[in-house]
Amino acid sequence: MSLIHDLAQATVIMVLGMSVTFIFLAVLILAIHVSSKIITKYTPEPSPLSLAPKPISQAKGDGAVVAAITIAVKKYHNDKKRKI
Repeated sequence: MSLIHDLAQATVIMVLGMSVTFIFLAVLILAIHVSSKIITKYTPEPSPLSLAPKPISQAKGDGAVVAAITIAVKKYHNDKKRKI
C-alpha cells in the first residue's frame, strides 16, 4: 500500500468518525430539549419560597442539648491537641 492510499483511508475514517459523533451529539441535544419541553408541560410550577427567616423557638430541653454539644466539641479539640 502506498502512503497516499493510507492517508486517504485515514481521512475517510476520521471524517466518518467525526460525522457519527456530531450526529450523535445533535440527536442527544434534541432529545434533551424535547424531554425538557415535556417535563415543563406536565409538572406544576413550584410555589415561591418565603425568604423571611423563620423565628427560632427554643424548647426547655434545647439548653441541655447545646451544652452537651459544646462539651463534646471542646473534648474533641482537647483530644486532638494532645495527639499532636
